[in-house]
Amino acid sequence: MKLTKKKIFLLIFAFSILIYFFASKVILTDNKKGIWFDKIHQNMPESVKKFLKKTVFIIPDLKRKLKNEKKKVAELKALNQKYKEIYLENFYENIDSINFNLMSENSIQTNSNKFNLKKFQNDSLMVGKNKEAQTSAYIEFYDGNLFLIDGNGLFSYIENFNEINDSFKSKVIKTNFKDFLNNKEFFSSYKYGVKDIYIDDNKIFLSFTNKQKQDCYNTAVLFGELNYNYINFEKFFYPNECIARNSEICLFDFNAHASGGRIVGFKDNKILLSVGSYLCKEMVQKNKSIFGKIISIDIENKKYSIISKGHRNPQGLYYDFEDNIIISTEHGPYGGDEINIISEPGNKIKNYGWPISSYGEHYSTTIERHKAKGTLDKLLEISPLHKSHKKYGFEEPIKYFSPSIGISEVIKVKDFEESVPTNDYFATSMGRDLFEGDLSIHHIKMDKKNSKILNHEIIPIGERIRDIKFIKETKSIILFLETSGSIGVLKFN
Repeated sequence: MKLTKKKIFLLIFAFSILIYFFASKVILTDNKKGIWFDKIHQNMPESVKKFLKKTVFIIPDLKRKLKNEKKKVAELKALNQKYKEIYLENFYENIDSINFNLMSENSIQTNSNKFNLKKFQNDSLMVGKNKEAQTSAYIEFYDGNLFLIDGNGLFSYIENFNEINDSFKSKVIKTNFKDFLNNKEFFSSYKYGVKDIYIDDNKIFLSFTNKQKQDCYNTAVLFGELNYNYINFEKFFYPNECIARNSEICLFDFNAHASGGRIVGFKDNKILLSVGSYLCKEMVQKNKSIFGKIISIDIENKKYSIISKGHRNPQGLYYDFEDNIIISTEHGPYGGDEINIISEPGNKIKNYGWPISSYGEHYSTTIERHKAKGTLDKLLEISPLHKSHKKYGFEEPIKYFSPSIGISEVIKVKDFEESVPTNDYFATSMGRDLFEGDLSIHHIKMDKKNSKILNHEIIPIGERIRDIKFIKETKSIILFLETSGSIGVLKFN
C-alpha cells in the first residue's frame, strides 16, 4: 500500500495523540495499583513530573485538580449537613429561652413621614431559610404577647411586649411539631420550613412544607390549643395532592420555596391559607388542584373552598373584616411581583393569571434549562407570560413591581392619618438591592373604596423583612428582620 503524505500525516497525528494520552496517564495517575503505567509514574523523577504538569499537561492537570476539589466539597457539604442536623436536634431539645438585646436605634426620614426604628438581635437562633438570612422566623401578636416561631419550628413568646426595654427574653414553649416531620432535609436545607403561624381564640395554626410521600411535597397546616407549657399539635389540613420533585407533568420544575403558607383569620369561622405553585405551572389553573390558590378552610369541619387561583407564590395575606376584601402579595418570576385585591371573596373564584399572564419574565436559567431538555416549546405554550391580564380574562394586580422587590407580608395600619379617610397598607420586601425597593416597607395609600392608589411611599430598612405586624395600642409596627435575625420595632414620630 502506497503511503501518501496525507496518510503519513494522519498516522503521525494519531500516534501523537495516543502517546499524549498514555503519557498524561503516566504523569497524572493517582496511584492506581496494578496498572503498568503506575510503575513508570512511581519511578519517574519528581522534577520531570512537575515540569511536564506545568507545561505539556497543564490543562489535564488543572481538570484533574478541579475534579478532586469538587469531590472534596461534596463530601464536606454532606458531612456539614449531617452535623448540622445532629446539632439542631440537640439544640432544640435543650434551649429554654432566647435573649434579645438592643442592637441599634435610628431615625428614617421619607418624603412625607419620619420613623424611629429599634433593632433587637437574638443570641441563639441561626437557621436562615435563605442563603442571605441569619434567621428566618414568623411573628404573631396575641393577648399582649409577641409569639415567635423560627423556620425549623422552635416556638417561643415574649411576655407583655408593649413594655419591653433594651433587652428581653423569648420563653420557649415545647411542642410535638417534630413528630410530623418525615423529611430529613427539613432541618438542614433552606428550601423547607415553617411558613406561618396564626393565633385566635386560644387556637394556634401552623403551616409548613410537608413531605406527603417520597420526593413529593405540599403545604400542610397543624392545629393546637395555645398552652404556655406545652402545645400538642394535631393534623388540621393535610391534602393528599402533592408536587413531585421530578415530575414530568411539571416539566421537572420544582422549588419548595414557592410554597405560600400564609394564614389569616377569615369570616364565618374560617381561616385563609395561601398555597404556592411549587413552580408546577400545570396545576395552577386547575380547580381540582390546591396549588397556586388562596383557599378558605372551615375550622370546625376542615372543608376547604377555593377563593382565588392563578397565583405563583402568594407570600402575603390580609383579610379586612370591615371592607370584606383580601389583600394578597405574591412573588413573580424575573420581575412581576404583585399586590392583588380580592373583593367579595367567596362569591366567585377570582383568577389572577399565572402562569399565562405576568409582568415578569422567565429566568434566563429556566430558558436555558428547558432548551437543553427540549421542553422550551412546551414551557412557552403553558406559560407565555402575556403582559396584560384583563385582555385574557384575568384580574389585574392593583400594583406590580418590575424589577421584583422580593415581596413578603402585607398588613393594614388603621388610623395612620386620622384626619384623612384612606386605607393604608404596608407590604414588606426581601431581595438584596435597596435601590430597587428591596429590603424595605412599601406604604401603599389607597382611597376608601380600595380602587385607586393615592400614594406609594418606600421606607428603607436595609434588611430582609420576613414578617410584619401592627400593634394599634402603641402605634408600632413589629418586624422580623432575617438578615440579622432581629426583631424590629418601627414607630411613627
